[in-house]
Amino acid sequence: MSIQNQSDRQTELNKVLEIIGKIAKISADGNYIFRGESQCHEKVSSGLYRELKAVKVKYSDIADVQAEIVRDAKTYTEKTNDFEILTELQHYGGKTNLIDFTTDYKVALFFASSGFPDEHGRVIILQKTEAIKDIIKLPRNSVKRATDQKSVFIQPRKGYIEHDRYEEILIPKDIKLSILRHLHECKISPETIYNDIHGFITRDNTFWMAYRKFDKGLTSENKGDYEEAVRHYTNALEQGLRPPEVYNNRGNVYLRISKVDKAINDFSEALAVKPDFAGAYVNRGNAYCEQREFDLAIQDLNEAIRLNPDFAEAYKNRGTAYLNKGNFDLAIQDFGKAVQLVPDKADFYISRGGAYSIVGDFDNAIKDLSESIKLNLNEPDAYLLRGIAYTKKREFDKAIADFNKAIELKQDYANAYFCRGIVWLHLKKWDGARGDLTAAKDKGVDIVAAFHNSYRDVAMFERRNSFKLPKDIVAILTKP
Repeated sequence: MSIQNQSDRQTELNKVLEIIGKIAKISADGNYIFRGESQCHEKVSSGLYRELKAVKVKYSDIADVQAEIVRDAKTYTEKTNDFEILTELQHYGGKTNLIDFTTDYKVALFFASSGFPDEHGRVIILQKTEAIKDIIKLPRNSVKRATDQKSVFIQPRKGYIEHDRYEEILIPKDIKLSILRHLHECKISPETIYNDIHGFITRDNTFWMAYRKFDKGLTSENKGDYEEAVRHYTNALEQGLRPPEVYNNRGNVYLRISKVDKAINDFSEALAVKPDFAGAYVNRGNAYCEQREFDLAIQDLNEAIRLNPDFAEAYKNRGTAYLNKGNFDLAIQDFGKAVQLVPDKADFYISRGGAYSIVGDFDNAIKDLSESIKLNLNEPDAYLLRGIAYTKKREFDKAIADFNKAIELKQDYANAYFCRGIVWLHLKKWDGARGDLTAAKDKGVDIVAAFHNSYRDVAMFERRNSFKLPKDIVAILTKP
């Protein structure tokens, strides 16, 4: 794990520990019980209260409604004690006027962080005062799950707890997953919380629900709806689906929306789960390239190639890292290996063609870029790079044709306007040069820096071409 990732992890852990510290400070004397809610409801209320409110049923006393439910339930159970029936109903998801609490704040934190990843959760901290003690109910003949969750119940007379009776700690939605990760290390997980047959069924249903979220993430990603894809992938993780592919896919989406640190963290998570995941090494290598951490990128791509010697994308991406480090021979060698492994991939020819052009081998550059265009007629970058190579060979008509095609395919292609403007200079087509250079500048190209990178200055350009540029064009190329 990189130093950056270690720092991010420590920052996440600090936020989790800050939450825990707040809970510990409030409940320091030990005379408290806790409740976790993954959504911040208007009131700390029972399921029966919320259900009655949702369907707008008028009733005089919630206890009467609950008594009617118990009477009906007796037909379906051998239990005769009303409270035992209530706890069984609560256990299996029935609507009762019981509110689940626990004597263990970590269990409350688990429930506050599980589910609803797009909403804040909260931990309710309730002091066991004399007034509260009257409505606290302890489970009788408790099932294993209730025992392990250290459950207690509150049975409020109105169906909810008055706000001035408790304190609450907000659980921000962006650290829910970090809290669950920390709790897992503390042996608090779905497997320990839901540890009976009903819990197994719940986990199994959640598992398939999480896979549906993962599938929705894939669909959103394929549609280019990246924010929605992140939401679905995060939801799958919140619901306990943590195979490396979920982290890897979310990392790729983060990379697409330029959240590179988050992407690196997700690829690292994928590798923590599956250390031989070559694809995650490639993707993390790409992310490091985005951060211009080329040595780290090469390190990851070396590992991907070690794990899979025929991974063409790994060679292509390592070639890109070498190219950025100025190791042109190694870059061309890697691009060549990628082409050898997958000879019908247009992007690989673009990469090698661009590298050939950098080292001045314009004939090979044009050969590769022409092959790329043959494989994919609609890639503007291939036309741009081939146009640049033709410009260097002073085959200006061919260069103009390529830049025209690049702009046709991508109308806001600023670099293509700049490069075509330079060719118009060579051809003494001053109006065309003015128009294209101005367009390139308006679209964000620093045309002064770009021109000087190629020709050092106007005087050098004029000496090479044995003519003078018009004064207004000189001003365009010299004044920011």
